[in-house]
Amino acid sequence: MGILVTNNKKLLAYVALISAVVFWGIIPPFNKIMLEAYSPMIYVGAGSLVAFLAMVPMSTKSFKLLGKKYLKTALPTGIIWALAEIFYIIGLNYTTPAKAALYENCTVIVVPLLLVLMGTKQNVWKFVSAIICFVGIGIVGFQGDPKELFSFTIGDLLIFLAGVCYAIDIVNSKRFLDDIDAKLYMLIRLAVLAVMATGGAFIFEVVRFSFQWWHILLLFVFQLIAKAFCWTMRNYGLKHLDANICSLMMPFSAIIAGVISICMGMDMLTWQLIVGTILIFVALFMSEIEKPKMLKNK
Repeated sequence: MGILVTNNKKLLAYVALISAVVFWGIIPPFNKIMLEAYSPMIYVGAGSLVAFLAMVPMSTKSFKLLGKKYLKTALPTGIIWALAEIFYIIGLNYTTPAKAALYENCTVIVVPLLLVLMGTKQNVWKFVSAIICFVGIGIVGFQGDPKELFSFTIGDLLIFLAGVCYAIDIVNSKRFLDDIDAKLYMLIRLAVLAVMATGGAFIFEVVRFSFQWWHILLLFVFQLIAKAFCWTMRNYGLKHLDANICSLMMPFSAIIAGVISICMGMDMLTWQLIVGTILIFVALFMSEIEKPKMLKNK
């Protein structure tokens, strides 16, 4: 019975992660439109506030749990997560979508390295799958001039820093989610993100905010999905799955975005998308291998 419950939770965790990845693949084209109406940090800050207010009614029963334990976990991880979101949204304006996808998903390499530094044993397949996945991301993204890989801009640096912060967030959240309420944990993190992004907007950028009703409506819809729903689903998946698997599933959002572009007639199906997708799938399955067969035979 216990094994069945565990398997059901693992299956639901995969469903949760897949649903988050699907929506994260759909939303970016619309985010680009929204950034014409809102300055980047204001967009993140306002979106986080919307998500925070939406999650308050769902978290009221958990408020009695609030204490030092949550402040010691959700506050520091919230700051790291906020930095990742801010670095990403600003860097996106100074690089290409393909390079942004590549550098953001450096998480697949950084996560197993961080786990090793923290004393968690990682078998060879974790690193092999991470490298294969990263190569797959590169193939999917760079369908034009390969020389583009060797040009490194301030936008690329910011996106790379965002990827490193996302990796730190995955590893730390995995440590904490087993012992705390996920909704309350997410609520505190959203509050941190809203304060940091909004405060940073008034310091570091020229604030741009649209009050047109349809911009406000889209802001609510997109941020409720991208922040409240997707990150809650990611945390649920991370609670029941390996951190490496979580990081390896994130790049599928880029593939979904590519498929949507093809369906809308914006792009054509290419060998790069096919080969890159296959490599990412292979990496995901390889990450599930507990021990290399060579070691088992010994």
